[in-house]
Amino acid sequence: MNRMLENLKCAICLELFRNAVTIPCGHNFCQECIERHWQGEEKKKYECPKCRKEFDEKPILNRNGELSEMAEMILAGDAGVPSSPTGLPSQSTRLCERHHKELDLYCKTHRICICSICSIQQCEAHKKMTVEEAKKIMEQKLMKQSKEVDHQKQRTEQKITELQSNMDKRRNLTEQKTKWILDKFNHLLQSLEKSRQSTEKLIEGEGQRLSAQEQMQLQQLEEYAEAMRAYHVKTNALFQTQDDVHFIQEAQSIEQPQMERSDVPFEMDMKLDEVTNLLSRILGLTGALEKTTMSEESQETKDGAEGPPSSHTTRTSAAEAEVFRPYYHPLSFDPRTAHKYICISHNDQKAEHKLITPSSKGGLPEEPERFEYCWQVLCKEQLEDGRHYWEADFSNPWIYIGVAYKSIERKATMEMKLGMDAVSWCLEVEDDRYSAWHNGEQNKISHREKFKRIGIFLNYHDGSLAFYGDGRRDKHLHTFHHAFTEPLYPAFLIGEDVSVTLK
Repeated sequence: MNRMLENLKCAICLELFRNAVTIPCGHNFCQECIERHWQGEEKKKYECPKCRKEFDEKPILNRNGELSEMAEMILAGDAGVPSSPTGLPSQSTRLCERHHKELDLYCKTHRICICSICSIQQCEAHKKMTVEEAKKIMEQKLMKQSKEVDHQKQRTEQKITELQSNMDKRRNLTEQKTKWILDKFNHLLQSLEKSRQSTEKLIEGEGQRLSAQEQMQLQQLEEYAEAMRAYHVKTNALFQTQDDVHFIQEAQSIEQPQMERSDVPFEMDMKLDEVTNLLSRILGLTGALEKTTMSEESQETKDGAEGPPSSHTTRTSAAEAEVFRPYYHPLSFDPRTAHKYICISHNDQKAEHKLITPSSKGGLPEEPERFEYCWQVLCKEQLEDGRHYWEADFSNPWIYIGVAYKSIERKATMEMKLGMDAVSWCLEVEDDRYSAWHNGEQNKISHREKFKRIGIFLNYHDGSLAFYGDGRRDKHLHTFHHAFTEPLYPAFLIGEDVSVTLK
């Protein structure tokens, strides 16, 4: 039985075979042991640990099923082999298979236990130690590893506990926030529906009331017109009489028709303007909300299809240009609107503020559309419907750039420059300071990077006007939200010694 048991042991680990494999020389080893043994080979050749036969290439390991099954049966206790308290075969009977001597040494080179004869014949030049010493070293190593594993196990269990706790907290917090958000959405939808119904009733009710007032005013005007026609008939007939006494008597009885002023108020228009402005702001907020909740892929698709894209270049990249191209609108300055100190050149693509007089230019023609006091100029093109994008370069950061209705005042003083009235919107650029202006209200912008190019994106339908430094989406400066009701004209106020070039 002992002889059979020895034949079922691996010559490397001296334990019963674990997944026994056979190499070409016919010897058997645990697959893990022989592979680990060959990993330690210093030479390129592979050597059998028992017979020392060398192989030029790493041998193919063939599984020995019979030895593996027999070893597994013994380990399972089916063969009735005496064992140590650990359940493994006793160490005291382990002898060298070749020399039948006690395995009392350990070869560090081949990482196997050997006898004294093996030490002289096969492992003379190798580093060796006693089995007891090797055991102590391995015990210390295993104890150290065991402590590290225990420490890692504790840390891992702690991390698992923390992660589970965080998962629970995150789940609870997400549920709370989701409930709050959905409740707010429902409330918002209900509020919007109520506002829509009340607006519809307002329009319908006010429309009927105004219609009745208009009909009444129309009737009064028609009666007044009829009274004036009768008045003219009487007076014309009286002018034909030759009897002075009759003229005097009849003239005293003729009264001039009087009409009480009953103009129809236009409060409805003011209320609807407020509604359209508020709706424009709401649309801007819902657009931002939609962008925030989009997936990254959907965001990229939407950016490419509906508006200016993100960019990480200092100027508009070729890829951005392709995306901007569908919205790019070529512009040109309108010399008829240019202040006398603003010179237009380069096929109306460049405007430059120079301290010159009209006489030095040979005189400027009188134009009702020319700005008289403000250093301003409009573009020829009117923008309405759809989306439009354009850019402007400037030599020095002292300009106002924006849009205006055609009705902007041309003879106003500098106090009523671009952005100071209700018909213009602009971005003020002064060094590295920026402000947005509309109707005299200033909105200071915290951005402090200095730009010499501004990109403008107008979505007329949605009522948004956005400004971007260097034409880059990530350099967004400001967006106006307004329900535009008239065509818009790109507009500029140009500081002294500053030139602006349309792109």
